[in-house]
Amino acid sequence: MAAAAKPVILALDLDGTLHQGDLAQLGAAALLRRNPLRAASLAWWLLRGGRLLLKNRLAATQPLDMATLEWNAELIAYAKSRDDCVLVLASGAAAAEAKRAAAHLAEAHGLEFAEILAASAEVNLIGVRKAEALRALARARETEYEYAGDSPRQDPPVFAGAKVSHFVNPSPEMLQEHGSAASRVFTTPPPPGGPWRRLLGMLQAKG
Repeated sequence: MAAAAKPVILALDLDGTLHQGDLAQLGAAALLRRNPLRAASLAWWLLRGGRLLLKNRLAATQPLDMATLEWNAELIAYAKSRDDCVLVLASGAAAAEAKRAAAHLAEAHGLEFAEILAASAEVNLIGVRKAEALRALARARETEYEYAGDSPRQDPPVFAGAKVSHFVNPSPEMLQEHGSAASRVFTTPPPPGGPWRRLLGMLQAKG
């Protein structure tokens, strides 16, 4: 008798996918609202360690209230309906923020993740590195992964390795290259602008 197939991994991105916006941008904006003079700290973190250090320092000094974020109710409902899957949060956000987001999603929305993959102090988990991490996890679980993401810059390597790709606000080109009959498309309004939007242009590169 053949062994039962292992459940597929359904990996969900966080920034721009499960919620509108970017945790690093939101954290930087909150820090500057609290004290505009901290702009020097943001610049120093970027110069010293790039976006990875910036994300980790913001997670430590300006933790966000996850209840205030705009969550993607349609994607959350879809993920909860997939009882054939192992749910994994696969985010380029700092690990501390990803864990806080996962805890909020479990408590407030009933969305439980079996594993959390996120940026560490050494590794920015975006693009090829996220794809490699998901492939390694899939090999360890003897299965494949599906992926829901939104970034035309960072997600193509992750989509390329996925059994099925799901999209939030995709471009026609992204759908054509990575979509399939099994793909789901989720549409959300763009995150609202604000007085810090131009000042935080340096953070626009998603990750």
